[in-house]
Amino acid sequence: MQMNLLKYVGENRRYLPSILWVLRFLNLVAVVVIIYFGIAITEKAAADTNINSIIWFIWWPFIAFQVIFAARLWCSMCHLRLIADTFDRFGLNLKVPQWVIKYGTTIPVFAIIAIFVLHSMVVSYEVNHFAHLTAIYLIILAVYAASVGLLFERHAFCKYFCPLIGVLGNYTRVSPTELRSADAETCRQCRDKECVKNCQNKLYMGTMDDQQQENCLLCMRCVKHCPKNNIRFSFRPFLKGLWNSPKRTISGTLAVSVMLGILIGEVGEEWEVVDKFILTVPAFLGDLTGFERIFSISAEQGFLIWESIWLFIIQPLIILGICGAAAWVFAGKRSAVEYIKIYALGFIPLILSLHITKLFIKFNANVLYLPYIASDPYGVATAQAIANGTLAKPSALFVSGSLEGWLLLAFVAVFGLIGSLYVTQKISKTSFADNPGDGLKSSIPFFFMITFVGVIFILTIYNWRIVGGG
Repeated sequence: MQMNLLKYVGENRRYLPSILWVLRFLNLVAVVVIIYFGIAITEKAAADTNINSIIWFIWWPFIAFQVIFAARLWCSMCHLRLIADTFDRFGLNLKVPQWVIKYGTTIPVFAIIAIFVLHSMVVSYEVNHFAHLTAIYLIILAVYAASVGLLFERHAFCKYFCPLIGVLGNYTRVSPTELRSADAETCRQCRDKECVKNCQNKLYMGTMDDQQQENCLLCMRCVKHCPKNNIRFSFRPFLKGLWNSPKRTISGTLAVSVMLGILIGEVGEEWEVVDKFILTVPAFLGDLTGFERIFSISAEQGFLIWESIWLFIIQPLIILGICGAAAWVFAGKRSAVEYIKIYALGFIPLILSLHITKLFIKFNANVLYLPYIASDPYGVATAQAIANGTLAKPSALFVSGSLEGWLLLAFVAVFGLIGSLYVTQKISKTSFADNPGDGLKSSIPFFFMITFVGVIFILTIYNWRIVGGG
């Protein structure tokens, strides 16, 4: 009998959807306040001290951290969801184009394009270093959500167009919790199917599996409306969703590739050796064409065309392509693309560990700025006071220096590298249950590549946070 965490809620379960709506509303209010103050701040010196920095050292870390505990918990309280769901009540209700849906189930192709564009813009224009650009970034996201709501059928934004699907779509497979039917027989005897009627994504709890779980937004409406109180929120084996979801889609694989590229860029830039290597091709293309940026707004702010395309698209596809081609040579029973689709999820623990590492460092170093931000939302006076020594710079919340480095290095080594190798082995065993020999031969290139990439980034963290002193 699995532990049902909802039993601690009791009859209050009927209030869960309303509580989550309130959280979405409060989230929206917070974003509006952040935009109000941030739009007037143009000084880069106040990057860590103004109210908009909350987006980068609390909002983004929370989105990554929560995956480890409760799948798409963020989706249940997202302000963009509230905006989209409000506007789609009186929109045009157009059908979502087939090309958006065609290549993926949990992760539509449009979400991959969106996360590529958003991350490229943040890096190219240093959005996270300028409060007014962060405010514009938040406004664009809100307008985008409202526009999708006005144009397309109800709930299309969360299911097909939200940029975060590109991040959370595969990350949710890691989560050790699940929302499922408590008793399958009770569901079979149910005639009302209230869970389906009230679910935003029309999921049926009676047949919910790991694949469908990835589409669950944890709105808790099924919990509220189930007449038999037959829904449980309980634990499942950690990482299980990475090998227990039978469908492997092109979009899901491309999402892994883009996220791998993003984290190679994000963490690789912290060690000069790696940074120079991964930017060799963009630098060459810049010299060859005579330009590195397009749509520039200053000498240092413009879309990094070659860097974005190489780092976030071509380079990770080359990494996966080498693995797939080698698997085809070793095993030869399926195409290189099929092997990539099967094993790409093995990189997720490593990718997520690097993502959490980068965001934890930001959170740990900046969260104690919050009292300063509360008294000085614009952050300019605070930044000046810290610069001239009249105000102490906040210390790290948890650990700092080399100790922080060793702990993060251990996290990437155990959760990231060993976790990815373990998942790859489970994928091989599950996907090739009828022919273990082919599974072993096809998995070898992915084992080597994961190990190679993992060791490089363990060395990167060592040089960045330990040798460099953090």
